Amino acid sequence: MTEFLATRVITPVLPSVTVKKVRAKEGTRFEAPRVLWNVYEATFELPGGVESSALFWTKTLFEDDDAERYRVRLSRLLQSQNGNPLDPNGYVRHFEDLNLFLFFFPTDPIFPAFRMFFDPERAKPLLLQHFAHLAPGAPVQSVRPVRVKYLPEISLIVRFEAETGLRPEIPAASAGRDAGRGNPAKPPGGRFQSAV
Repeated sequence: MTEFLATRVITPVLPSVTVKKVRAKEGTRFEAPRVLWNVYEATFELPGGVESSALFWTKTLFEDDDAERYRVRLSRLLQSQNGNPLDPNGYVRHFEDLNLFLFFFPTDPIFPAFRMFFDPERAKPLLLQHFAHLAPGAPVQSVRPVRVKYLPEISLIVRFEAETGLRPEIPAASAGRDAGRGNPAKPPGGRFQSAV
C-alpha cells in the first residue's frame, strides 16, 4: 500500500512529500463476495523534514456494476475535491481500474458532518454548552478533537478535550476513577475532556 499511495496518490500532486510508511489499522471489514474495507495510517515526510500522519481508508467493490453505482452515489463528493490528498477537510478518489475508492479521514460519504467535528473552530461553538455544564464558569479557550475509534461508513467515537487555562484543574468527565474513591481523575494543565 505504501508504493500505491506514493505513486498513484501523493507524488503526482505533492512531489515534495514522501510516503515513509503505511500500516494497517483496526477497521477492516469484508462482506463476501462484494465489498472489502481497509483502514490505514500513513506517515509522511513533508518539506523541511517535518513528519505528519493521516488516517485513510479504502473500499473495494468486486463487481463493476456495484462500483459504478457507488461512484454515481459519490459523484458530488468526487467532484468537490480540491486535489490535495492531505487537505485537513479530507479527500476521496476513485481508481476505476481497481474498483477502489480511497478516502482520507474525515471524509466519509455516510457521515458528511464528520469534518465539522475535526475543525476545532467549528466544533467549539457546538460544545460550549456541554463543557459549561461540566465546569460552570470555566472559559473554554480551545477544543481539541481526538479520534478514539472509527469504522468507515459505520461509526465514529470522538473525545473532545477543552483547554481552560484555569487552576485548580477541572475534573475530566471521561477519565477513570482515582484510587477507588469514586472521585473523577484530574488531568494536568487545566483541561477537561468529554466524550460526546
